[in-house]
Amino acid sequence: MLRISSIKFWLTFGLAVSLFSFVCKDTPKNEDGKSLLWQISGNGLTKPSYLFGTIHLICEKDMVISEPLKKAFAESEEICLELDMDDPQMAMGMLKDMALPQGQTLLTLLGKKKHKKLSDYFAKELKMDLSLFEKQKPFFIQAIIMKNMLSCQVGGYEMTFMGMAKEQSKNIVGVEKIEDQMAAVNAMPVKEQAESLLAMVEEQKKYSEMLAKMVSLYKSEDVTALYEFTQKPVVGKKMDEKAFLINRNVKWIPEMEAMSKEKSMFYAVGAAHLGGEQGVINLLRKQGYTVTPLK
Repeated sequence: MLRISSIKFWLTFGLAVSLFSFVCKDTPKNEDGKSLLWQISGNGLTKPSYLFGTIHLICEKDMVISEPLKKAFAESEEICLELDMDDPQMAMGMLKDMALPQGQTLLTLLGKKKHKKLSDYFAKELKMDLSLFEKQKPFFIQAIIMKNMLSCQVGGYEMTFMGMAKEQSKNIVGVEKIEDQMAAVNAMPVKEQAESLLAMVEEQKKYSEMLAKMVSLYKSEDVTALYEFTQKPVVGKKMDEKAFLINRNVKWIPEMEAMSKEKSMFYAVGAAHLGGEQGVINLLRKQGYTVTPLK
């Protein structure tokens, strides 16, 4: 039986996998400069809210909680993550949707030869028995491989912010429901998920290099470059950018507007959601808000 903490890990890091697989295209440049932290004001807001771009997969030593970030967090009245990670219904909802459809397994999806290659990798590199995950959707299994690629103590901004919120007696909410994130995952057929999982094993060097590049871009705080990077394919089948990013961004805006009108909010979402024409920053500006970088 999976623990709730394990479910949170698989979801938080599993969605990071989607950043590797979109199609390259032109995006508007961010002329504001580089920043992961933004202030939202104007358009009738009586007090500012804040927007911070997180990364779901990073070494603990590379995480930075800057003084401006601490200040914005402290000044905010409520914290909003992609999901309310403390909600037990969220974890249970995910657990129900992690399993493959009845009658399907990794073996039936990959066939004996490919399945053996994956099984051998798990035994040799991860010291794990693939049978533990035989009936899980391959998308979530990718998170385990990616975590191994970092070869360090993995940190997480979401869990850090949850701890800070507890210390400061701040309430945590989610900008979307677990069903929204699962819809993005389920937009990718499980057969393609399985092939993508195998591709990570067969192209470990490429994935490791791309992961290192993504972390480097994140640390440079260039959200436009980070967004553009997520548009470049690595190997395997591409995922649906519209399902993983655009549709969710668009749905978040009215939720963010409503919350920001009530109180000063601190929003923390994946940094890849910030940049681009359909990114959260530009969508908020289209609604008449002033969104400025903070350093």
